[in-house]
Amino acid sequence: MPRSSQWPSTVIFTREFAFSQLTLSFSAVARLLLVRRFLGIWPFDRRYARLVVPTAAGGVAMWLIATLIPDARWGVELLVAGGGGGLAYAATVLVTGLPAEERAVVVRLAGRAFGRDG
Repeated sequence: MPRSSQWPSTVIFTREFAFSQLTLSFSAVARLLLVRRFLGIWPFDRRYARLVVPTAAGGVAMWLIATLIPDARWGVELLVAGGGGGLAYAATVLVTGLPAEERAVVVRLAGRAFGRDG
């Protein structure tokens, strides 16, 4: 808890932060409703649930890496955990998060990028 001399600035900062968050949230909802109204689509549907497993895998990987190297400098930990989490996310998206036709395209493009015919 802040000292009594810091309390007014903390309250002002919190109110300003809450107001900006409210403004951003309203703006995001308004944009989604405009997309729905004028384009007739809803950008987030049940297909986005496929990303829950890859997101969890990336998060768990980052947490495990961070616990395995607790004494590393924060920059090293950030790079290693972020890289490991990103790789875990990408691999899991490839296996579970993509429909078969999209997975085939990704595999074919990766084959071309690494010099293999796909």
